[in-house]
Amino acid sequence: MRLFFLIILIISGCSQRSIPSSLEKDVTPEMVRANQIERTASFDALVGRGVVEFRWEDDDGKHKEQGDLDFWKHGDSISLRISKLGELLVWFGGDKNENWFFDMLGDETTLTMNSDGAMFSDITTALVLLGLAPLPNGEMNLSAGVITLADEEGRVWTATFDKVTHRPLQMSVVEGEHISSALHRSGG
Repeated sequence: MRLFFLIILIISGCSQRSIPSSLEKDVTPEMVRANQIERTASFDALVGRGVVEFRWEDDDGKHKEQGDLDFWKHGDSISLRISKLGELLVWFGGDKNENWFFDMLGDETTLTMNSDGAMFSDITTALVLLGLAPLPNGEMNLSAGVITLADEEGRVWTATFDKVTHRPLQMSVVEGEHISSALHRSGG
């Protein structure tokens, strides 16, 4: 089975506005890593709200949903809920060792514990894709404003960041046949 997740995040809040632009040619991978660590250092305990669109592909074809996103983060633990018109669609959470995923999109609610191979099966991956944790350690390359990183787990990350705020603009990770991506947009 091949799964593909595309998460489009629109997080609303009060922040300095900048016109998103890609990294400059003189930025080094070390500077990107330092900026990401500094940017996410204050996210140890966080509550957030936004809008999310997620798309996936499985044996049943291509799917798309949009909903309201509520998340809570404390250290390396997270709880993420996506609802639409007050009805819960998915609820995901855990920490770096364990995770759970309630899927209420089908006819019957399913609960998956400690699954492998998708955005909703790895808390660390989810935190990075959501922009709440820096890219993992690994060999990082930067070309034309696009970062490519091969991490210690064998995953390949691709990312672009705003050159002023250092927030993610786009991020994806490939692990075997699984691809998870996040496209970040700012809300008003």
